[in-house]
Amino acid sequence: MAMSFHLLVRSSGPASRHPDLDCTAESNQLVLIGEASHGTHEFYATRAELTKRLIDEKGFRAVALEADWPDSFRVHRFVTGRSEDASAAEALSDFQRFPAWMWRNTVVVEFIEWLHAWNGRPGAEKGLVGIYGLDLYSMHTSIESVLGYLDKMDPHERGARDIVTHASSTSAKSRKLMVPRLLAFFRAVVDRCWEFRPVGKKRGKERRV
Repeated sequence: MAMSFHLLVRSSGPASRHPDLDCTAESNQLVLIGEASHGTHEFYATRAELTKRLIDEKGFRAVALEADWPDSFRVHRFVTGRSEDASAAEALSDFQRFPAWMWRNTVVVEFIEWLHAWNGRPGAEKGLVGIYGLDLYSMHTSIESVLGYLDKMDPHERGARDIVTHASSTSAKSRKLMVPRLLAFFRAVVDRCWEFRPVGKKRGKERRV
C-alpha cells in the first residue's frame, strides 16, 4: 500500500489557525502528530486540540498513542463507557512507569474527560472513539493482560498460552525466532476483541489519529 506524508503543523499554536488540516485530513486515513520534546505544555495542548478537531469535524475514530498497551486500554475502557473509573485521572492511574508525567498530566486528563463526554452523547454509540497504546515496554504486564484474556475467553486453549509464556522466559535469540508466531497470535486476539466500526462517507473504514 502506497503511503505519503505531508507536513501539517509547523509550530505550536491554536489548532483553529491551521487551515491545512482540512485538505490533509480529508484525503488521508492516518494523521501523525509529533512533538519536538516530551513534556512541553504547548505541544501537548496543540496536539489535543488538533485531535479534537479530527474527531469532531473529520470523522476519525481511533487515537493511537506512543504509550503502553495495557495502561492505555484502561483509558480506552473509560472513554467508551466500559469501566468503573469515575474520572480521567483515575483511568490514567495505571501509568506508573517513568516517565509517568508523559501521559498523566493536566492536558491529557482534560482531553480524556472531553472524549469521555463526546462518546457519551446521544447516538454516539454508533461510532465511539477509542484510544490504543502501541508500545510494549511493560512486556510482562502486557503478557499478563493477554493471559488474563485467554483465561477468561478460552481457558482450554493451550497453544496460544504456551507461545506467550515461552516468549517471556526464553533468550533474545529464541524470542526473535518466535516473532512470526507471536504476531499471528496477537492478530487473532485483535480480530476477536477490538471493534472497528465503519465511519466516514468516502472510505468506509475507521480512521486513526
